[in-house]
Amino acid sequence: MADFMSKLLEILHVKKSTERRMAEMERNLKRAKSGNEDRLQDLKADVRRLEALAVQKKKEFDETRGDSKQMVGGEIALIIRERNRLRDRGKIISGNIERLATALAKIEEWRAAKTSGIHGGDLDDIAIEAQDRFDDLEISDSAARDLARVGYKARQGERADVTREVEELKETGKEAAGILPSEILKELKELETNC
Repeated sequence: MADFMSKLLEILHVKKSTERRMAEMERNLKRAKSGNEDRLQDLKADVRRLEALAVQKKKEFDETRGDSKQMVGGEIALIIRERNRLRDRGKIISGNIERLATALAKIEEWRAAKTSGIHGGDLDDIAIEAQDRFDDLEISDSAARDLARVGYKARQGERADVTREVEELKETGKEAAGILPSEILKELKELETNC
């Protein structure tokens, strides 16, 4: 009797059949995979653009003297942080693409099992696995959206005591060279050798 009611609900389109659910999931997965691949390509282009800008700013940093050097150094730090944020986002999107491919493979496995004559519980198990992969993707997509909201802003500068700072520079005879943190300098050196 339960089987009869289930078929009746499917006929009346009140309950989706497994076949319809899988077809709908497959369409959604393919659309999501294509969208993620496009977003990943856009991110890669943005990363390359930021890397080129960082190298350009490094040259400007090397040629700049005085207070402007600190400002250019701050710009470089922001560019590198933004590039790193985009790279992290790219890693999440790459992971999503892999999960999408796995979920699509599960749907293909379900179809192959169905055409080979497997019915009942085994088909349901494969369908449940595919649904679980789809649910995992929704969680991962949420993480990617949260990461997209993160942004870096320049630090609010304090009012500088220019007279005191100029005197310190005269006393020590140093140029404003320690402006960029060592990790930023290391990443810039890598960018310069790769370009």
